[in-house]
Amino acid sequence: MGKQLDVTKDNVVKVFFKYTIPTMLGMWSISLASIVDGIFVGKFIDSNALAVINLVVPYVSLLLGLITMFGAGGCVLSGKLLGENKKFQASSIFSRVIQIMFGIGVIFSILVIIFPENAARLLGANQVILEYTVTYIKIYSYFLPIQLLGIGISFFARVNGKPGLTSFALLFSAIMNVFLDWIFVVIMNKGMAGASLATGISQSMTFFILLPSFFSKNSNLRFVMPKGIKKEIFYSMYNGLSELLNETSSGIVAFVFNHVLIQQSGVKGVAAFTIVNYFLYSGGLIAYSVVAAIHGPVSINYGAKNTKRMHDFLKVSILFNIVLGSLIAFILKGFDIHLVNFFLKSSGVEVSKMATIYISIIWYTFFINGINIVVSGYFTSIHKPISSFAFSALRSLILPVSLILIFNTIFKNEYIFYAVPLSELLTLIGIIIYTRFGKKNLG
Repeated sequence: MGKQLDVTKDNVVKVFFKYTIPTMLGMWSISLASIVDGIFVGKFIDSNALAVINLVVPYVSLLLGLITMFGAGGCVLSGKLLGENKKFQASSIFSRVIQIMFGIGVIFSILVIIFPENAARLLGANQVILEYTVTYIKIYSYFLPIQLLGIGISFFARVNGKPGLTSFALLFSAIMNVFLDWIFVVIMNKGMAGASLATGISQSMTFFILLPSFFSKNSNLRFVMPKGIKKEIFYSMYNGLSELLNETSSGIVAFVFNHVLIQQSGVKGVAAFTIVNYFLYSGGLIAYSVVAAIHGPVSINYGAKNTKRMHDFLKVSILFNIVLGSLIAFILKGFDIHLVNFFLKSSGVEVSKMATIYISIIWYTFFINGINIVVSGYFTSIHKPISSFAFSALRSLILPVSLILIFNTIFKNEYIFYAVPLSELLTLIGIIIYTRFGKKNLG
């Protein structure tokens, strides 16, 4: 069995890849599962069903945002405490955060199960797709508490020195999602109910795979009875605000896009955007995997006051995301029509044409969004929540929503999609100015 790397002493590049590769594979598996889910829905149900998936994005984003806020904020605080050799305090944070996550899941699950039609209409479902939407979110909500715990516990598993197991759990869930989609949607022909059932069952597996690792004798984090940590929990929430914003803002932006497009192009426009959003989500998720991977090493080095190593992790992360983002951009641009048609039946020519036009506008985004995502996440790791929140708000909410509304007023066509790359560019300019004229801002 290989020697476990010491994140405060061993080679930075070696530690980076030790944490990033398995984390990225895990995140990539989530991304792939999401895409395959869309392919099954579009190919074996119809384009209206594909539009429903995008209408549900704000709901899922809100939930993931809350879990990520507690998970990211809590895990970097636990990492800092572990770096200071305060294991019980770190375990107390972990235990309380898991309790809160479970409570969030239960509350939302009950609300949606009791009022599914109200929730569907709130998300923007019209009469054409109301039944599909109600079916999907109601079944999805039965699995919600365990799904959210699986995502939440994965943050702490990495800090607990289990990046490989975390990636395996996510990969297993993704593979199961594809398999269950094939069983429920294709073989059993259960339509939207089958797609939702496949997602719910598969995503719940992450929790059950990761849970035993916290009962191991080698675990640094354990379930304990937390005492006197209210201040720390509020600080975790405060420090994780940017991650909350990153997740929920994608839902808000999707919500705005959905409402603009349904007026411009109807359900077909929303279906076309759903396909594009899969690529935006997947590319962003892979960039976020780097952030998730370095939260532990950076926060532990922050606790140990190893400033140079913190900066080195940031530099390697930025370079890695630039290379990865450029590769995604060129693949998307070069194979746009082929990628789009994976999601559609042969009758979906109009939706395919719309989606290809949208891609021709947004593909530039991937050259720079990874830089913005890494820097914002780095600020969370070094306990600079205001800086992290400010840049997250700019790139993922304030600029996109403002530009969508402005471009829709002026052009009222596909030019609204220029809001996506332009938001990233303006944010990058802001980050360069902020770090260039205030080097202490990087810790």
